[in-house]
Amino acid sequence: MFLRVLRQPAVRRSIIPTSRRFLRFNSTEAYTNAISNLKKDLKEAMSAKDEVKKTTIRSILSTVKNEEIANAKNDSTLNEFSLFDTFSRLITQRMESIENYKKNDRQDLVNNEQKELDILKDYRAKLPVATEDEINAKVLALLNKLKETQEGLKINQVMSKLDWKTIPTEWRASANSIKKSVVSQFKDVFERMK
Repeated sequence: MFLRVLRQPAVRRSIIPTSRRFLRFNSTEAYTNAISNLKKDLKEAMSAKDEVKKTTIRSILSTVKNEEIANAKNDSTLNEFSLFDTFSRLITQRMESIENYKKNDRQDLVNNEQKELDILKDYRAKLPVATEDEINAKVLALLNKLKETQEGLKINQVMSKLDWKTIPTEWRASANSIKKSVVSQFKDVFERMK
């Protein structure tokens, strides 16, 4: 009996839990390409001793990893649109920090945050996502079409008429960007007729 146990293959278990092991497999190609480019740029920044770029990329990767872990429970697909939202949120944080540092007369910190802001904007521009002007044009066309067919719509009715499962991929934009554009243009289109 002892020999029989030794001849059986050992059961090997992965150190990484199953839920985390397949985390990046539930993502789009553009997402994985962007992450691999970030990691490559991090290595280059480390070898070039570019501290600002290195810390900015590390903060991006850290934020992305935290979102991957949070979204693992939802089984949602990680795509370039979620990455775009992450970059937008980080850009907004940097802009708020710059304003606070200007109020407190800290020009050294303003310069550092401005460099990080430029790096973030550069990475966001590289994503294969529609620009804000393209999104605004599509939303304006959609709102004008809805206005012609149905007058007196409220914003929640407009939002419910949109197919949120397909429209982000068709328009190459995140749902948050589309919602923001609808909210900003709704008054102009529907209140113009009054």
